[in-house]
Amino acid sequence: MSIQIVCEFCRSKFSLAYPSLATRRRFCSRSCRSSAGWNLVRDKMKEALRVQQARDFSRTEITCSQCGKQFWIRPSRLKTAKFCSYRCSGLAHGGKNPKGHSSTTTDGECLEDHIRLAQNLLGRHLMRGENVHHINGNPRDNRPANLIVLKHGQHTTIHNLQRHRGCQLSAKDILTKFPQALWLGDILPS
Repeated sequence: MSIQIVCEFCRSKFSLAYPSLATRRRFCSRSCRSSAGWNLVRDKMKEALRVQQARDFSRTEITCSQCGKQFWIRPSRLKTAKFCSYRCSGLAHGGKNPKGHSSTTTDGECLEDHIRLAQNLLGRHLMRGENVHHINGNPRDNRPANLIVLKHGQHTTIHNLQRHRGCQLSAKDILTKFPQALWLGDILPS
């Protein structure tokens, strides 16, 4: 006994040999099933685009703290956004990086000031694996007497010791522990 069903896509009638298939067969052909599937995808894409456009319209206009320019941000950035560009952010922070080291750009090369000073006093570039350590722990104090050049592992050891002991090591303590370290206070220009 065959049963008549209406195709959900083209609305034409088609017959099924087995009534048990009536719950599973909704389309008269593969092409109708494929077209109906594409319509469903297209509708989902339209909905996603509508949501995206609504999200784009919900932007807020704020003023750059550095240059005063008006710019748009999403509501999720309202508490944190202060600057219109990386340039304005850098100008506002005065050349400091997140660790507090100041840096300058010379001949297109951006270097932290304590590294540039060490290289000038040594008369060479730092070798791979060399670090410049601030003896008093203040990253803004770039006096030669406060800087010492160490291997990376030695630098890590010093910071670990300071963290565990809870005190700063003096230049004398560091040079006693690491005799091959270069204290820039000894290399002051005459």
